[in-house]
Amino acid sequence: MPVILRTHGGLGNQIFQILYARLIAEKFGLELREVHDLRYKHGFPRSLKLRHPAVPLSMLEKVFSALRLPKVLNRAFDRPELPLEVLGSLYIDGYFQAAAPYEQFTGTMIREQLLQLQSELSIKPPKFNFHLVHLRLGDFFKNKNEAINHVADRLSKLKGNSSIITNDENLLEEPKLASILLQKKCKLIPTSKLTAEQILLLMSTFRYIDANDSTLVFWASILGGCQIDLQDVTLRATQGLFLEAIGNDKGGT
Repeated sequence: MPVILRTHGGLGNQIFQILYARLIAEKFGLELREVHDLRYKHGFPRSLKLRHPAVPLSMLEKVFSALRLPKVLNRAFDRPELPLEVLGSLYIDGYFQAAAPYEQFTGTMIREQLLQLQSELSIKPPKFNFHLVHLRLGDFFKNKNEAINHVADRLSKLKGNSSIITNDENLLEEPKLASILLQKKCKLIPTSKLTAEQILLLMSTFRYIDANDSTLVFWASILGGCQIDLQDVTLRATQGLFLEAIGNDKGGT
């Protein structure tokens, strides 16, 4: 029986999906196959760094994957994210950010897969820098003023000489924000020309990251051992599970 994974979203989401599917395939001795969904607003491509299964999907598997039955049924019946068996294939479609789907696997299995991801993404602790601030902006806010106020509040609480990365570098040129940056002596690290994989690698060089629950920062804490403050209780529980498995207790607070 093949496992059919539908990946979608940015790198942070893809890592969750690929990790879960690899663990399912390993646990039951099944062959993993994949298809990537580009029908999302940002159209994020499938990461080239993460190993891709060699066997392509059949036409029938593509059709059933496109129907997104696991996601539809999980939402309709308000049940945890689960694979769905259809005509001899096991379909996986979801985010898999909660801890519950991973509790069926041994710590050793999770550890081995996390180390494999770490290797594929070329993340190599330890850290050389200290404090990074990740400002996740763009369409996460209703309007520009809301984003400015959020950044001003975040910046006002920063230690001096912090490094900053953001997905909206132009916003930091606003007089209100530029003034705070100058006062705090904070440094903006340009990332607009970097890939998501390169940004994750950059994040992993810092010992502490101040962020607002970005999945990319989550993976910097797991694969790179960065210390982060997670407000999202779901991600916090998953972080604890993964850190225990990988044998690293330095990623939480």
